[in-house]
Amino acid sequence: MRLPHRTGPAVGTGPAPNTSADAALGVAPILEQPSDIVFDVAHTINALDLLFGDCHSGLFSISYLTPAGGMRSEAFQWLRFAAAQAAHWDTQYQPQGIYMRCTMLPPEGVTGGRGGADHAHMLPFLWADLDYGTVGHKAPPNGLPLPPDEDAARKVLGALPTPSVLIHSGGGLYPIWMFERPILITDANRAEVKARSEQWQQLIKATSNNLGWHYGSGVGDLARVLRLPGSVNRKAGIERPCQIIEITGKVYPQ
Repeated sequence: MRLPHRTGPAVGTGPAPNTSADAALGVAPILEQPSDIVFDVAHTINALDLLFGDCHSGLFSISYLTPAGGMRSEAFQWLRFAAAQAAHWDTQYQPQGIYMRCTMLPPEGVTGGRGGADHAHMLPFLWADLDYGTVGHKAPPNGLPLPPDEDAARKVLGALPTPSVLIHSGGGLYPIWMFERPILITDANRAEVKARSEQWQQLIKATSNNLGWHYGSGVGDLARVLRLPGSVNRKAGIERPCQIIEITGKVYPQ
């Protein structure tokens, strides 16, 4: 069940073009465009509601890469407002990437930046960051290559539980394993939640390595960001959409 207060009221973002993943999200086509490689506000709103709509507490954080290589971040109570701000950043700056934090920030927010792992307030899912190919990716340091293509990356998923959602980042896959209910993180369980996330990344790393491919297991910290669905991946100067491509409806116990 989605919580109406988390999505928030409508904002004046104007019509947004549809992407091929909108059918999976149940979003009707809004505007015909010759190219899908534009920021898709409708896709972003529906994706955020799917991923974070059951988070009953905390602030949702988005960030973008500045030309200087830094990150500018803002946090929001309303997911629609976050989507509108991301669309504004895309129009104004056309950054290499716009990102979402995987954990909610505390209701009081943080001072400066996107916050660290100790600021994680709620965890709605576990994730993986399966880069593949060579476009926009550095050569791995351990001698193992990245999977060469999407089909190869999907072989990693074949050895894991079925993801709830699969996001294509424009340069890889973000499988998402959603909990039945988001985990509220407190001082009492923070170490346990952190260990669970790290162990999940180690499992994915071991699975990838057994197939002969590199996986960066450092992507499991509780301050992790992933590309925002509906945004444009402009890394390496090539525009590619980041979008949800599969929804299975699977959820997992806390």
